[in-house]
Amino acid sequence: GASVSVAAKVLWWTLNRAMAPDLSPDDAQWVSAQISQASARMAVAAVRRQVARVEDQAAAQLLAMEASRRPPAGTVGAEVPFGLDGSPVLHGVVAGQSGAVPPADEEGVR
Repeated sequence: GASVSVAAKVLWWTLNRAMAPDLSPDDAQWVSAQISQASARMAVAAVRRQVARVEDQAAAQLLAMEASRRPPAGTVGAEVPFGLDGSPVLHGVVAGQSGAVPPADEEGVR
């Protein structure tokens, strides 16, 4: 089993070496630079995908938290919390407040 794998790798390496074109040093450097740039673009794309995934997870967590604090649909007389200045608090932010700073809780912690 292992000898077949080794034989296949040796055959692949031999054929690859026989078929590979001989490049001048300048051409080999150009090929290397192109591969390096493409690899860098792949790395950036992978990081952007990871960042997007984490941002989506954070948004989902925030939406779930807001939904759990919302009164049930059809609730009659649901109270709307009010901030210190008397304006209604919507989604954890005092309406009309610039900078969208969450209101302090009873202990004064934001």
